Amino acid sequence: MFAYNDEHKNNNVSIEVFDIIINFSVNHSWLRLNFPRVYKTSFENNNLKDLQQFCAKIISKFPTTIFDSNEFLTLSENGLISVLKLYNLQIDEGKICDYTIRWGIAQNPSLSSNPDQWSYEHFSALKKTLQNCLSLIRYLQISDEDIIEKVRPYQKIFDPTLWTDIQNNPPRIYLPTTLLSRDDKALKIKSIKASELRESGRSYVTIGKYENSLMDLTKSIEIEPDNANTLRFRGETYRMLRRYIESLADLNKSLEIEPNDATSLRSRGNTYRIMGKYEESLADLNKSLRIEPNNTFALIIRANTYHTMDKYEKSLADLNVSLKN
Repeated sequence: MFAYNDEHKNNNVSIEVFDIIINFSVNHSWLRLNFPRVYKTSFENNNLKDLQQFCAKIISKFPTTIFDSNEFLTLSENGLISVLKLYNLQIDEGKICDYTIRWGIAQNPSLSSNPDQWSYEHFSALKKTLQNCLSLIRYLQISDEDIIEKVRPYQKIFDPTLWTDIQNNPPRIYLPTTLLSRDDKALKIKSIKASELRESGRSYVTIGKYENSLMDLTKSIEIEPDNANTLRFRGETYRMLRRYIESLADLNKSLEIEPNDATSLRSRGNTYRIMGKYEESLADLNKSLRIEPNNTFALIIRANTYHTMDKYEKSLADLNVSLKN
C-alpha cells in the first residue's frame, strides 16, 4: 500500500490519507500490524514529511510500537534520530539508551553481543555509527542501576568529558538540561494542556482506542470549549463509533465557530452520507469543494454519495477528477 514509483515521487502524503486507510482497515488491524514498516517507509523519500509527523505522534505516546518491533534494528539513521529527538517519549531513558546501542551494534555485523570481547577498533566502529545519536540521550535521567548495567559496558564509545559528567552526577533525577524533559511525571502534569490532550486523543484514534480518544478530547474541550479543531476531531471519533447524532452535534458546533472550514464541512458531509441524509451531505460537500475545488477526499466522498443516490454519471465525473489530482 505504501509502495511508490518515480511518477508519484513528488506527491506529499497528507495525514488525512490515513483517515481513509483507517476507515478501510477493520479495527485498525492493518495499521497496528504494519506501523513499524510504515514509519520505516516514511524515511525512504523526502516527500513523506507529513507521514513522518503522523508516525511521530503515535511513537511519542506508544514508543514500544517501534522499539520492540522487528523493523527497529533496520531503521535508517534518520529514522532513529527522529525518534530520539521526540521530547515526550513515554519510556524510561535507560531503555532508550539500551535500544540505541543495540541499533548501533546491529549496523556492525562484525560486533559480538559481548562487549568484553571487543577490541579498540570495535568500540571505535560503534562510536562512529552512533556519533549523531549519543548526544540526544538524557543521561542524567538514567538510573544508577541502568548506568552500571546498560551504559558502563560501552563507556569507551563516549567522550571522556561526557562519561565523567555521567559518573559525577548521582543521584539521577529530573534535572533541567538543554534538551526538553522526557520525565513521565512531568508529562502527566503537562497533559492537562488542551493541545496535548487533543494530540493524545488523535493518537488513540489511529490505533483504534476510540473510548480513550473520547476521554482525552473531552478533557481538552473542557479546557477550550470553543476549539473548532478539537470539536471536529471528537465528531469524527464519534462517527467511527457509529454515534452519529453526537458526531453531528460536535461538527455543527465546530462549523458555528468556523463556518467556512473546508475540512469540517467535508467531515460533516461524510457523517450526513452515512446517516442517509444525502441532500445535506451534498450541500456540505459542494460548499467544501467551492473552498478547495480539487480536494481528493471531498471528491471521493461526494462520488460515493452520488453513487448511493444512483447518480452514476456525476459519481464517475468526481472520481475521474480525483484521479487527476
